[in-house]
Amino acid sequence: MKEFVSFLSDMDEKGIGVIAVKNGLDTSSSSGRMMMKLIGVLEEWNREMLIERTNAGLARTVANGTKLGRKSVLTPSIKRKVLDAKRNGASIRKIANEVGINRGAVQRFLQVA
Repeated sequence: MKEFVSFLSDMDEKGIGVIAVKNGLDTSSSSGRMMMKLIGVLEEWNREMLIERTNAGLARTVANGTKLGRKSVLTPSIKRKVLDAKRNGASIRKIANEVGINRGAVQRFLQVA
């Protein structure tokens, strides 16, 4: 929306009027400029409200105990296999190939384990 307001001011500075044919708004008149600015303000408010509602919903979801994000590929059996292989001296690349997960997942798990 900031780009829209900036665009309108640039056009106004250059003496160019913008006409919204569909809405019948003309920025060459004072009432048209006021309506365009009012639409811009309302659109910005709407975006801020959307962000606020999204953040409130996420906070409520987390407060209810829901975990956000992708589910872990590391099931308890895979974790056991990774730990056993590491105890036996296998490299991270070899563990990842044997278990069927990527090396990053193996590294992250071993750092916390």
